[in-house]
Amino acid sequence: MKIKIKKVNDFFSISILLLIIGFCALRKITFFMYFAEMVFLFCCIDRIKKRGRMIIDNYMKLSIIFLLFAGLSYIWSISTENTISALLPLFQISIIGILLDDYLDDLEKINFVWKALIVSSIIMTVFLLFTTPYVDWINAMKASSNASTAANRIGRSIGFQPNGLGIICAFTIIIWIYVYSIGKANKKLTFIMITLLTIVILFTKSRKALIILVLGPILYLILYKARKSKLLLILPVAGVAIVIMTWLFLNVSFLYDMIGFRLVGFFSVFNHSINADASILARNNMVKTGLDLFKQYPVAGVGFGNFSYYYFHNYGGWAEVYAHNNYIEILSDTGLIGFVLYYYIPFSILFNLIKNWKRFVIIDRKLTALLITFIIIRLIMDYGMVDYDDEFVQICTVTCYCGIKYLKRKVIFDAKKGE
Repeated sequence: MKIKIKKVNDFFSISILLLIIGFCALRKITFFMYFAEMVFLFCCIDRIKKRGRMIIDNYMKLSIIFLLFAGLSYIWSISTENTISALLPLFQISIIGILLDDYLDDLEKINFVWKALIVSSIIMTVFLLFTTPYVDWINAMKASSNASTAANRIGRSIGFQPNGLGIICAFTIIIWIYVYSIGKANKKLTFIMITLLTIVILFTKSRKALIILVLGPILYLILYKARKSKLLLILPVAGVAIVIMTWLFLNVSFLYDMIGFRLVGFFSVFNHSINADASILARNNMVKTGLDLFKQYPVAGVGFGNFSYYYFHNYGGWAEVYAHNNYIEILSDTGLIGFVLYYYIPFSILFNLIKNWKRFVIIDRKLTALLITFIIIRLIMDYGMVDYDDEFVQICTVTCYCGIKYLKRKVIFDAKKGE
């Protein structure tokens, strides 16, 4: 695998690589993470000073407006402490996203981010293997006391919540497949890393990560394989693989203990004759709470970061925690105003990809397939996770937005060239 860095962009490219490594691999090393942020910000300030301007587009405008509205909700928040606590990571990732949006203006830079993410996954995997005690790996092969506990799950040794680590691994597998498909990754290394990341996902016992692991690669391969003959091969093979994998998880004892018992609870969402586990029940209760809060405060919500306060103090929730559902969190905290401001970008990306699919695939089918795969999976997963402050998800989202801008410019350029 080769990561080329233009001389003119050496420091800036390195700063992006360090930033991604800090957020997605070495967040346990706090000093390194903050150092990487400072280097990135210094490079951004230096670049903007030399250019004398910044790109002002919808991403920048909506990010700033949503941040300001979330901050304004301090006025009507019942727990101002929660609002401030939620605003700090939002402010950080909003600034980083805006600065990346200003920089990622061509395909080489966009692909550099994807390649930086897979480099980060290598470092993260090595760090995980060397810092996680042997006993933790053994315990993770045993059944947890219940599906909602973080016990007997891998991730915390390197600073990640188990679900968060699993989701990063699953999304990164899709990126590995993309980078390999464009000829920028070694075949053996790609196979090794996909295998290792899949194993890590199993040890995190994350249901969401497993869903991404199954749906993501299948969706990407379907979208980027233009020939129907390829699709006729992919679909049945994928179907058989899913059936076999599900059977193994439910019938092989150590696989059942690792993640199979969590799948049983997930199946209860579709089959009410199956008893839902504590995690599913708690999440369902959070959705009901969030919708009730939205009905009471539909326009501006209860205040940014305040769902957790109401859930625990007013609705008898098990703890003062976020909604475990980004749609519910944003809707209850910031109402319709915040919801539209926040979700305009991801849904506009999806809309543009669908609307311009035929044009975009002519320009770059594999990039288009990756963008639509990521944004669809991300929007599905938002029902089961809160990611407005998740660095990995937000970096990928702004990169997708810049990918759309690149494809649109190419369409316009090619149209003018053909005139």
